Amino acid sequence: MIKTVSIAAVAAAGAAFGVLPAGAEAWNGFYAGLHTGYTFGEVDQPYSDVGGPFIYTDQIAPDIDASIYGAQIGYNFTAGEKWVLGVELQGSWGGRKGDDEGTGGDVNGVDIRSEYALRARGGYLVLPDTLLYATVGWVTMDVNASAPIQGAVGEPIDGWTWGIGGEWAFTERWSTALEIRHDEMNETRFSFPIDNYDEGLTPNTTSVRLAFNWHP
Repeated sequence: MIKTVSIAAVAAAGAAFGVLPAGAEAWNGFYAGLHTGYTFGEVDQPYSDVGGPFIYTDQIAPDIDASIYGAQIGYNFTAGEKWVLGVELQGSWGGRKGDDEGTGGDVNGVDIRSEYALRARGGYLVLPDTLLYATVGWVTMDVNASAPIQGAVGEPIDGWTWGIGGEWAFTERWSTALEIRHDEMNETRFSFPIDNYDEGLTPNTTSVRLAFNWHP
């Protein structure tokens, strides 16, 4: 009798604090969280006369490897007993900046100030508390490019993002996810008329992110 009461008490305490193993139904609904990680990549930046085609390619692509951090909100719903579908909005920041070391004649810098992504997710529950998923969606970056005389010029650069990941619900209210994601960005013109040239910037980045999510 004492043993039965003790087991019941532990189960009740676990339910109160959300420490029981998650079932498939626990993936349904809203979630919010924070993430950190690291970006590997560079920014292609051929240049041209003002308004002309980007025919000059003699400068190196700035290296923008750096740590990142941010936040996300999303919504999941289960399809059957094993499939989890959803959508996620994510914002990331960090020190992703570099320059071409003057290889085109001038020192031209680039700084990815922020990144926002709206993505669909679809995954399979290999265990009730473990989700393997793929993700794809739209991404935009707030980018500053700089030239010696004119200084910094800011433009948004849009593109597509896709990747794979895994998420583990270690309680009924908390999960952690590890994700690798690649961004395919559109070439975008940055104009420096005072310096008498334009640049066509195309960030080429892959990020690894570790996230923690709260499921209310």
